Amino acid sequence: MKILATTFLLVALTSSAASAQLTITKQGRTFAIGNPALGQPQTPTFIVFFSYFSGASDRMTNTMLEGDLANLAALGVKGVRIFANYWRTKDCTGFSSYDASGVLQDGSAPYVNPAGLTRLKYVLGRAAAYGIVVELTFARETVAPAGGQFTFNEYTAGINEVTKQLKTTATQNFSHVFFDLQNEANGSSQGPTCPSAQIPITTTAQAWQIIDAVKKDDPSRLASISLANEITPEQYGGIAMTAFPDPSDPGNPAKFRRLDFAAFHDSRQWVSGVPKWTGNTGVATAGTLPLTPPITSTISWGDVFACSPTVTASCKAMLVDRLRNAITAQPMPVFFQEPDRWMPSGQNSTLTANHFLEAVARAKYAGAAAWCMHSQSRFLYVDEAQPPGAPELAFLNALSSTLAQVVWNP
Repeated sequence: MKILATTFLLVALTSSAASAQLTITKQGRTFAIGNPALGQPQTPTFIVFFSYFSGASDRMTNTMLEGDLANLAALGVKGVRIFANYWRTKDCTGFSSYDASGVLQDGSAPYVNPAGLTRLKYVLGRAAAYGIVVELTFARETVAPAGGQFTFNEYTAGINEVTKQLKTTATQNFSHVFFDLQNEANGSSQGPTCPSAQIPITTTAQAWQIIDAVKKDDPSRLASISLANEITPEQYGGIAMTAFPDPSDPGNPAKFRRLDFAAFHDSRQWVSGVPKWTGNTGVATAGTLPLTPPITSTISWGDVFACSPTVTASCKAMLVDRLRNAITAQPMPVFFQEPDRWMPSGQNSTLTANHFLEAVARAKYAGAAAWCMHSQSRFLYVDEAQPPGAPELAFLNALSSTLAQVVWNP
């Protein structure tokens, strides 16, 4: 099935009864998807995600939502990444005013917007109806309105309430949803009065506290934190290896907790106008993947991939191997959550579908658990949906046929 450049809408109706038990779990280094209602056991699956950051916003109409989900599912996308809260309009930093329709809200306990939560549940349910799992991302810096400050304790309380509201009950099942509890927890974000207002992002130490709180409310919910691009796999591994005790039983190592998965934002490195990042996720051996039609590699296997900020011999190993080598205490899925993205202007306008196809093919071959197409068209939804750019459309149309030729080596 192919989609047209002028539309991303295809309304389809799918039974929600059978979809109610769509479930994502982890099995060692993989994510597993199953659906007991359809007789489908939990099966390790390489998952391609599509960034759908503003998918829960009230500006995303039901017609647009149905069309997007129908197309994505038909084209081989099995997951979407949605932000609980997101920015609404652009300014000099790329983001500006806060979206009042978001799930978390500043003000008073429980710091959850009822209308936003209702909308989120609807969106999550429709994703399940199309067999699509959801990585729900939280970001403290997206919550407070101009001049406001959403404290860490308020943020934690709001996430706790969302966790409770999404727990499986006799009348609802959101077991296809897992959490990134702070986007790029090691970064900083500019606020609406750019560039002077810096809104602090949750520290990794605070992130452990949120994970602990989530696990107490819903032990089966997969949870992690993502870290900003240009951090090395070894640095991420050091954080992922950190074990934190259960405050109620701090001396019991059996209750120590770690991240459930590695949410890695890989480098957006370009060298002399060439996007080197597209080849770095792949196999550590020489050669090209046997794809038809062939995909020209953007990185020669004699090259040394740069560990920011300098190129060193130790960076020859590819990212999947480096992450696995850095995370030895507890095997976990490696999720390449944010590669670079195509943009309609500037350097990134030179990216083609082949760049993204190469990156996802190499990630699968190397044994990553998941890879996300960091979409420009749904990265920031302002007044109307941006139609996917030609490279995004070409990528989606070639995704299934490309990945069908790639052996997964988890």
